[in-house]
Amino acid sequence: MNAIIYKNEKYPIRTFLVELPNEGERKITISNIVLEKAIKDKYLEIDSEEMDIDNEIYFYVENEFFELTAKEICEKHLDQKIEFLEEA
Repeated sequence: MNAIIYKNEKYPIRTFLVELPNEGERKITISNIVLEKAIKDKYLEIDSEEMDIDNEIYFYVENEFFELTAKEICEKHLDQKIEFLEEA
């Protein structure tokens, strides 16, 4: 599993190839809400490390969903149902 390092802490990420409505195939990266909470105070600041991280993440899932299969995450736990193609 890959990770983002922020302030010397590792936060897990997963990348999926998906089919997005009206966009076609696209790679998306997800993380858990622990990362979102860590960057939330500064992620709207222009040109900040936190904004760069947030721009890389498509969606933050609840911790208990992060270890589910990629297909289940895409179909049930993102902001919209997305067709899962493969984990990258």
